[in-house]
Amino acid sequence: MPAAGTAAGTAVGLTDDLPKGIIDRFRSLPMSRDAVLAGRTVADLVTNLIGLAVVAGAGAVVGWRIHNGAVPALGGFGLALRFADAMTWVGICLGIVYRSAEAAQATSFNFIFPLLFISNASVATQGMAPWLRAVADWKPISARTASL
Repeated sequence: MPAAGTAAGTAVGLTDDLPKGIIDRFRSLPMSRDAVLAGRTVADLVTNLIGLAVVAGAGAVVGWRIHNGAVPALGGFGLALRFADAMTWVGICLGIVYRSAEAAQATSFNFIFPLLFISNASVATQGMAPWLRAVADWKPISARTASL
């Protein structure tokens, strides 16, 4: 869930940087045009990696254990990081489209809130209405949670 929340921070950060001319200053330097967005995504990926380590460490403290071996666990952590990277790119798209940080934040929240909370990560889908259960079982967050 924290990985999905990075879209909002990325969107707000990008909409804040664009009018200040920071991106234009970077473009005037002798570097690749893609370096600004690549740097943003790598920085967000490192932030998500630290967050993933904190969540896994806190889980280990309260009794969570890996039962299927190191390779599937690393695959699960890799999948979580890929999802976080995808959400970063969603935030970049929102940050480019919207011109104010408030609009980017509101749109990010409206996009992320249903993605996070209509899933089996928050509540078991068996008690949901049939139409909502179908949506919740289809969502990527539910698939990710089921794989753990």
